[in-house]
Amino acid sequence: EDRKKCTVCGAFFASTSNSVKYCPDCRKRITRRQAAERMRKRRALVTR
Repeated sequence: EDRKKCTVCGAFFASTSNSVKYCPDCRKRITRRQAAERMRKRRALVTR
């Protein structure tokens, strides 16, 4: 198990993957924000 540091809050957490950037607490908020931004971009491309 590797200990990694969250890029948002700076807390250390156990990680099994090398690509993880956020702790479990921050991950929920970050992925939700990213999804909202992605959908906002996608909706902006729709022509009416």
